[in-house]
Amino acid sequence: MQAELSRGVVRRKNIGKPFRSRAPIAKYRALRSLALRVAIRTSLLLVGLLLVSGVSFAQISPGPLARAHQSLNGSANCTSCHKFGGQAALKCVECHTEIGSRISARKGLSQESARCHSEHNGENFPLIKWDAKTFDHKETGYLLEGKHAGVECNKCHTPSRISPQERPTIKEKDLNRTYLGLSTACATCHEDFHKGRLGPTCQSCHNFVDWKSINVGQFDHSKTRYPLTGLHAQVQCGKCHTNGPDGKPKYVGIPFGKCSDCHQDPHHGSFPQGCDSCHNTSGWKRISRLRPVPRQRRFQEADPIPEVHGLPQGCS
Repeated sequence: MQAELSRGVVRRKNIGKPFRSRAPIAKYRALRSLALRVAIRTSLLLVGLLLVSGVSFAQISPGPLARAHQSLNGSANCTSCHKFGGQAALKCVECHTEIGSRISARKGLSQESARCHSEHNGENFPLIKWDAKTFDHKETGYLLEGKHAGVECNKCHTPSRISPQERPTIKEKDLNRTYLGLSTACATCHEDFHKGRLGPTCQSCHNFVDWKSINVGQFDHSKTRYPLTGLHAQVQCGKCHTNGPDGKPKYVGIPFGKCSDCHQDPHHGSFPQGCDSCHNTSGWKRISRLRPVPRQRRFQEADPIPEVHGLPQGCS
């Protein structure tokens, strides 16, 4: 009996089968329970780490970038676009220098990029998304007023109207897709019939409501090909600029090469040398070439004045 007990085997009374000790089974169960608890804790730890990492990733990157910025995806590239430390800011203009230079010069639309160009919305999200019908052009620094307000965008924003000086500063290769490069000068879209003689400020005479309606209050006629001198400066505009077929004053196509374009010639062409050889604009009746001659000598054969006037010699 002692030998059997030492081997862990006892015989139950009334049972013929041997009985083994439960100590190894209990030890096995304890180890299995411990392993199960470790596994559960490890799983919970991994799940927690995954959740924390997911939250951290979401805090760093709200979502994938658009197709144009795919090369900047990933948390390692955050500082390429975002400025950290102090007040958070975007660094868009460090790459888009053509926009940055215009913002610094206060030209064009100077707004935060994120207001019009939203990111982290997926690869296929359009970066340029605005409604041209509700866009306030005043924010660009050039208010559309009068007839300009009804003009479609692509009537002005065309590659042909982008100045040669601005073209090298635009990174967009397809100039049909950019709104940059246009000057606010009238000659950008309108032909200058004055060929620059009257300067670039068309608004001194014209307006945005009716191009042919002229404000002549501050107009400087001396900049034209026909400066007004003497009594001409006192003549009302409508005396020379009469109405055309459309009922509005004509300001182009008016002949002014000779005095008879406006004035009647009382000499009926007898003086081919021109009116200004004797007359001037200070007074039509003031004669500059006729000099006083004694009455008895006027229009005598030796007098040169009849030749000047084209009169027959000896006329009296």
